[in-house]
Amino acid sequence: MSTTAAGQPTRAARTLALCALLLATLLNLHHLAWWCLPALGAAALWHWIAALRGVPLPGRWPRLALTALFAAGVLATFRTFNGLEAGATLLAAMTSAKLLESRALRDLGHWAPMNAIHRLIGMGGDQLVRELLGAPVAGSSDAWRARYDELAAEARPFPSARDLVEQMRAAGLVVVLATSSPADLLARAMQVIGIESSIDATTSADDVTSTKPEPEVFTSAMRSGGVDPRYALAVGDSIWDVQAARAAGIGCVAVETGGFSRHELMEEGALAVYRNVDELVHQLATSPIA
Repeated sequence: MSTTAAGQPTRAARTLALCALLLATLLNLHHLAWWCLPALGAAALWHWIAALRGVPLPGRWPRLALTALFAAGVLATFRTFNGLEAGATLLAAMTSAKLLESRALRDLGHWAPMNAIHRLIGMGGDQLVRELLGAPVAGSSDAWRARYDELAAEARPFPSARDLVEQMRAAGLVVVLATSSPADLLARAMQVIGIESSIDATTSADDVTSTKPEPEVFTSAMRSGGVDPRYALAVGDSIWDVQAARAAGIGCVAVETGGFSRHELMEEGALAVYRNVDELVHQLATSPIA
């Protein structure tokens, strides 16, 4: 599919994709419920009009309601989800709902492949957008926050995350949480993990003007916690954490839970790499942290 310089599919490419989807539906029309083609056509039209006018697509809850309605329609029509007709109708109906899916960048009229976004996770949001699209995007921070708030209730801590913080604190270490996220999201994360009483100091977006891979997040954290850089270590899960720590003049212990491999993290200069937080906890006594 062809794209614009900003990484957004061209109008011709979007039209071709929608036409191909509708053609595939028409070829299987004899397997579908009578209401499926109008639903798919309406979703495609809505998607196209939204793209042309640059308006947001439906949010998460309307899409979930639509998905439930489609599933109920399939069950009411065929009395089952099994079989060719029911399965084809359900697939076409879910495709209709998928056409109405949206996220922050798409709300602002931009597009980027998920794999490209994933490789930048861990970088500060302002840096991520610039790296991804080639330039800052007005309103991206507000759009990201709106989408983040939709999904925040689904956040879960990594296994042993609380144990790691408590064991480091019990060993007499000063523990500082360093992030370029807003202070309220940092507080929410500490509450989810259950470590509010185990943290000595924090650094949030209120304390920095530049984000990872710039070093300010870590230099600010060391000032906040009164930590001597000669005895400081960062713990992170992305190459951006390792780069920021190195720029701040400190070492970094890494875990692979951010989607970066041991090789990538070691290539950037991580002192040690663990598969996950749980493995780091079990090997804490022999890790660089000890």
